[in-house]
Amino acid sequence: MLELDHSARDTFFGDKVRLVAAHIAPYLAASAQRSNFYQLMLALFEHRDVLALPSAQVWPFDATFAGLPMGLQLIGKLQGELALLQLARADESAAGDVLSVWPTRG
Repeated sequence: MLELDHSARDTFFGDKVRLVAAHIAPYLAASAQRSNFYQLMLALFEHRDVLALPSAQVWPFDATFAGLPMGLQLIGKLQGELALLQLARADESAAGDVLSVWPTRG
């Protein structure tokens, strides 16, 4: 059996550890950012039930909605799907005529 002296072994494994660490570092940084964002969202929903934000859609043609947002995205609390769906249904009911309008070609 081939035996390496300690310095050769440490150099070999040290290089491998540094190589693996260099590849893993971006994933660890991204995981930390996701965790921070998750904690911020949890804190935000301590004082709010839903976030309602305008959204835009990319159409395959030049479309206009007279300057209005083309959509609404709703973001709800963790495990708050029922309340979120009820709000979405109420919004669609209230906006009935607006939702039936198709975009005009610009």
